[in-house]
Amino acid sequence: MAQENTFVFGKFLPFHCGHEALIRFALSTHAYVYVLVCAGSNEQLSGEVRQTWIRETFASELERMYIVVVPYDESRLPNTSVSSREVSALWAAHFNTLLQGKVQSLVTSEPYGEYVASYMQIKHITYDPARKQVSISATKIRQQLSEYWHFLPAAVQRYYATKVVILGSESVGKTTLTQFLGDFFKAHIITEAARDLIAHSEQTSLHDLLQVIALHTKNIEKADCQMLTCIDTDWHITASYAHFLLQTELEVSQNIVNTQKAHLYLYLTCEVPYVQDGTRLAAEARLALDQSHKDFLREKGVNYVLISGNDWHSRTQQAINHIRACLALRQIIC
Repeated sequence: MAQENTFVFGKFLPFHCGHEALIRFALSTHAYVYVLVCAGSNEQLSGEVRQTWIRETFASELERMYIVVVPYDESRLPNTSVSSREVSALWAAHFNTLLQGKVQSLVTSEPYGEYVASYMQIKHITYDPARKQVSISATKIRQQLSEYWHFLPAAVQRYYATKVVILGSESVGKTTLTQFLGDFFKAHIITEAARDLIAHSEQTSLHDLLQVIALHTKNIEKADCQMLTCIDTDWHITASYAHFLLQTELEVSQNIVNTQKAHLYLYLTCEVPYVQDGTRLAAEARLALDQSHKDFLREKGVNYVLISGNDWHSRTQQAINHIRACLALRQIIC
């Protein structure tokens, strides 16, 4: 391995597998790699978030890396990827001030890399300028995140992964709606764990409910890199059952709370007809259970959106609209 130090720089907005490949190439050919995360004054996503993505991705290589956020004023340093000698000269001067002669080369896949390196009086090492190794760009990902999701390292996927939980009393359409939303959005689905473990709501035990939470948590953990996960009920509902049926408070660890925490909670109201499928409580208990759920959610500070009305189509459209709005906010990359 060469004893020289090198550096790479970029906005990493977002950090993707092409960036990862370039940095791994730099690590394979140099003793030490400086990674400069350039965060413009007009960008919404903090440089520290991008820095964390890279640190998590290269967790086993950190002793040979220095990953630093470089905030800059876009009125003084241009935020552009255009290959310009004038722009490159400005950035080269800035990098020289930051690095103070600690590097002997620069690794990039861009034509402007040659300009920057020449102004810094160091070598330029080109890596895969034709993008044959990883055919992707941050621009494409920003324009259509869902299409290029698989080009994001796990750390970035976890950041943008969105969880939606469907809540409500019995016979309000949680399972049907979850399945429909999963199909509609091509999302990952987490089914209600209780259906596999409890034959009838009235025969529930504390042991059963704890098993439900454990299985549900395990299934959600496996989906932490999915772009969208639709989840049929969560630990709040299971704990509410414990209170409602057994007059018992379930102890839930912080790890379970964190794992199951969602970005959107949709609560289905009870206007639709009640259907007894042989596993549910008696019809008269439905509204009482509904109130128990709402009380528990309020106690835990869970903000949920009501999906109401007695028309199934309307309820479905409400859910779709809320999920679209949530995704639009979650997927801003700028």
